[in-house]
Amino acid sequence: MASITTSLSLKAQELTDIELAILICLATDEHPILTTPAHNIDSLVYELCLLVPRVFQLTHVIIYCSPSTTPEDFASELLVFSMPPSPRSTDTPESIALQRNRLTASSSIAHCIIAINFDRVPHIIQIQVLEMLRTRRILTRGAVLPVPQRFVFIPVMEEDAPGEGPRLTPHLHHSFAMSHWHDPEDGYMNMEADEIHQDKIEERKRRKERQQNQNQEEAWTSAGRDIERGEGTSAGDSVVRDESEDPESDGEPDPLDFFITEA
Repeated sequence: MASITTSLSLKAQELTDIELAILICLATDEHPILTTPAHNIDSLVYELCLLVPRVFQLTHVIIYCSPSTTPEDFASELLVFSMPPSPRSTDTPESIALQRNRLTASSSIAHCIIAINFDRVPHIIQIQVLEMLRTRRILTRGAVLPVPQRFVFIPVMEEDAPGEGPRLTPHLHHSFAMSHWHDPEDGYMNMEADEIHQDKIEERKRRKERQQNQNQEEAWTSAGRDIERGEGTSAGDSVVRDESEDPESDGEPDPLDFFITEA
């Protein structure tokens, strides 16, 4: 038991502050509020999009919130859909419609909801989310859908410094287990690792292109040498053409010569 505890402790120490906040909330069925300076919102969201499937193997959706967001829009954005099979040439319109109905029926709420600037939504949507967190279900598209067993709702909001950010509806605010301010100086480990991976891919592409260009140049150089060896001539072999021998002449006088002479 002690070895297991030690192993878990070591793994927890390897997590970033964002990963640890999500892990704690998943383990306790709670939800975090994440804040960061405005100019780092995109980086924080990108980091979440990478770590949620990579570290926790969960589905996720991003909701861009604004004062014009409606409850219907918000509820529909919570969903993920199963991909239907590609239509076959033998499928009838009725069978394709049935596949679409099955797709709608197979929709479900994502494991992780990333709500950007959630503090900007109307009051009614904050109440809608409060009920979802309390009852673990939501009414969407005429059906009541339950949230997944592993579920975390993450508002991502702008805050220049800890404790200086916006506030949600009091009852909703108290429904979150923690409010964590991410310092940009702490970095974005998954995003940075992804950028390094992309840089390596690009470097491999550039190396392959350089090799292909080098091989092509060598092939052209080799072909040029072969041509010089096979078709080169000496000065004594030059051919002097007799201008009187026109290969297109058939021995008959050209009618135009008359007009040229007369002129």
